[in-house]
Amino acid sequence: MVDKSIPYFNVIMKRSAGKSIPNFILPDGYSFVWFSEGKEQQWAEIETSVEEFSNIKEALHYFQNEYLPFVNELGKRLLFIQNEEGNEVGEESFAQYKNDYEQAIRLLKKVLNQ
Repeated sequence: MVDKSIPYFNVIMKRSAGKSIPNFILPDGYSFVWFSEGKEQQWAEIETSVEEFSNIKEALHYFQNEYLPFVNELGKRLLFIQNEEGNEVGEESFAQYKNDYEQAIRLLKKVLNQ
């Protein structure tokens, strides 16, 4: 289980205006897939696997309370990484990026390849 006794700090990353962002691609066989209705279970399984929640039921409860009220936005703000078998193996949500989804994707690609 993740050590929740360590204080949580929200981090805001910035970059200088005009500084280019390298273009990275996912490894062969992996792709980005936006959320669609019915993928709540996959989200819960991923979050539980990284010990954000102690069980899938707890993760689903959180999803229903925190994400589903904004279901119309999730197709633009919740991104999965899918392997070549079509299974979701990672996810990222972009609540902090109001309408700049392209910037969010570029930053995610950069993080994935470090």
